[in-house]
Amino acid sequence: MGEDYYKEKLISLFKRIFIETGDARSRIINCEDKIFNAQLASNAEGIPVEVRTRWEEIWNELNLKEDWYDNEGRLIQSSLNATVKNKRNKSMEKYLLFFLEEFFRVI
Repeated sequence: MGEDYYKEKLISLFKRIFIETGDARSRIINCEDKIFNAQLASNAEGIPVEVRTRWEEIWNELNLKEDWYDNEGRLIQSSLNATVKNKRNKSMEKYLLFFLEEFFRVI
C-alpha cells in the first residue's frame, strides 16, 4: 500500500510540475504542496532508503530560509518560496531532473 500511495503522489507532482509554465524556480514554487506531499509519501513502507534520504535532502535544501509571518501570525511567504526565490534557475534544474527520474523509476 505504501508504494502505491507514493506512486500516486509522485504522479500528481509530475503532472502538475511539468504542465506548469515558467522556469524551474517558478515551477517548484507553484508546486510546493505537491512536492511536500511526495516527500511525505516517500516515508511510506516499501520505499527504498536511498529514495527517502534523497527526498529529505531535497526538502531541506529547498527550505533553508524561515517562513515569513505578519504580525497576526498569517503566513506571508513560505520557507520554500523564500529559499527558491534566491537561487539561480540553473541550480533548480537538478530537482526537476530528480522528480523526472523518480517518476520513471516508479512507473
